[in-house]
Amino acid sequence: MKLMKSLIDTIKDQPLEIKQESMNDPRIVRFSYRSLHDDRIYGHLFKTEKEQHHACILLYHGLGAHTLTSGYLTFVKWWNDQGYDVIGMDVRHQGGISKGIPKVDQRGLYLSGIESFETYYYTSIYVDAYLLVDVLEKMKNYDHIYATGGSQGGALALFVSAMHPKIDLVMAEMPSNTEIKTLIHASEGGFKAFKTQSIHEPEWLYTEIDLMSYAHLIKKPMLLSTGSIDLICPPQTAKSFYERVSSPKQFLIYEGYGHGGYDELLFKEKLQFINNYQKKA
Repeated sequence: MKLMKSLIDTIKDQPLEIKQESMNDPRIVRFSYRSLHDDRIYGHLFKTEKEQHHACILLYHGLGAHTLTSGYLTFVKWWNDQGYDVIGMDVRHQGGISKGIPKVDQRGLYLSGIESFETYYYTSIYVDAYLLVDVLEKMKNYDHIYATGGSQGGALALFVSAMHPKIDLVMAEMPSNTEIKTLIHASEGGFKAFKTQSIHEPEWLYTEIDLMSYAHLIKKPMLLSTGSIDLICPPQTAKSFYERVSSPKQFLIYEGYGHGGYDELLFKEKLQFINNYQKKA
């Protein structure tokens, strides 16, 4: 965690060089910003037409999606219909506009840039995710910022909630990047490439990338959820993370569900969780 904190402390003071452009839909703003390695990261702000809560949903997408895929836009609509603006970024090399360092390793995406902490794939993505909060604050003022996402998106929501002081609440489902050793040896997710390709894991993979190193830093309310038969991000990894968090928290396990499929059920729980938090705020 020390390397990541030092990196963020260094880069958060650099100019973001935010660029905005209008879309055909006036409710959507495309933007880009400068991040690690001077790469430009792209994303979209989706503005609600409903009566606003003066809060924005920081919605991180899962592996292989981006902010204009149909699944992501479905989640955006759900939040917009409830009166929330939504902001998201396209993760590097996952089908959206964002590219940059490192180049994709053909042996497995999660091996990209493994030569060093500075060049590793998720080092860049963590920094991109952190800076998105600063971008949002410069684009529009909100009373509250809530972070959420599933799988990779859940991991980014948890990371940002641990590291960025402006997050008021986090709701993460089936988060990846938690208990990475388990994900390497006992899951069907991307980290399995370390085992199948016989790649030695550097120590910093556990101290800087594994979310278990950040759990104690989460001080705001957290809703964590998972499916009972998830083979991509096994439920015990989410439970282990949950047990390390000392802030107000709630854990949901959806019996008989694997890696997702319970989105509508969970969305109702998210709304209730926000409502409970707002009453206490």
